[in-house]
Amino acid sequence: VMSLAGPVSNLVLALICIVVMFIGLKTGIFSPGKHMYFQVVTAEQGSLIWGITTLLSMLLLMNLLMFVLNIMPIPPLDGSTVIPLFLNAQQTRRYQAFIAKPVFSLVGMFFIFFLIKYIYPPVHMLAVRLVYSAN
Repeated sequence: VMSLAGPVSNLVLALICIVVMFIGLKTGIFSPGKHMYFQVVTAEQGSLIWGITTLLSMLLLMNLLMFVLNIMPIPPLDGSTVIPLFLNAQQTRRYQAFIAKPVFSLVGMFFIFFLIKYIYPPVHMLAVRLVYSAN
């Protein structure tokens, strides 16, 4: 259960960024960014508000990525430690012995490298749609 603390905190931080961006767009303080994969919201370049929008965009994108990575049930990521919650004691011991092998972590990282391009973009687009729903 402790392994869920990281992904949950990433999700909470991303949601806070989404709410702040939504409010900024709704009030007219922010405007939609030109490149939603880098700058979700923006303001007049060089202003303090522009700096805040850049920080918010980076915080949102980094926390979304960390959330997605850490909920994946693939070792060595945090999501893999949630699986034993659904196993009995003997299955848990076998699972932990299996994932403790370094080669399994390497294989896991290989799969993550190829899976992330399918999993992250829909999550990113959902977050952007939530922010832009203020317009």
